[in-house]
Amino acid sequence: MKRQDGSQAMSIRLGTDETIPQPVRLFDAKGTVIWADDVRTGGIAYPWLGLLPPQNSNPAASWPKTDSTQFVRVANSFNAIWQPKIRLFLHTVADSGTGGEVRVLVNDRAWGPAVRAGDSFDHTDFTSAEIGSVVEVAIEARRTSGTGSVYAQPKMFYGCQT
Repeated sequence: MKRQDGSQAMSIRLGTDETIPQPVRLFDAKGTVIWADDVRTGGIAYPWLGLLPPQNSNPAASWPKTDSTQFVRVANSFNAIWQPKIRLFLHTVADSGTGGEVRVLVNDRAWGPAVRAGDSFDHTDFTSAEIGSVVEVAIEARRTSGTGSVYAQPKMFYGCQT
């Protein structure tokens, strides 16, 4: 199936093994495969959709933290981008008597607002990344008062539509 401009929008084609059902593929306007079905076992073959593993709910035990008075990276990950926007939700806390801030960077650029330690970061927005590219998402934190640590823990992260 083609668009009015002649570019491919969808294909159903035979693979190298005729005993396997024909895969269905959808293409974006630039010709990149944005979806394909898994013909062997069912479900989606492409894109791979990441799942966030269960996280520790005890901040002091294992959450990323810092006691630095300058922003420092406490956590980062690399992610393939398949939707135009991403959503990140994370909890932040600080030790008693300690204040701080947490911010998120995408490819070393601020993404969303910095939040006060103790508030949740919940942000959905575009990235400057091309579909299918890999971006680095980093969480940075700093202590602004007191002598304790500032903690941040991702709880939800996914791509979404415009």
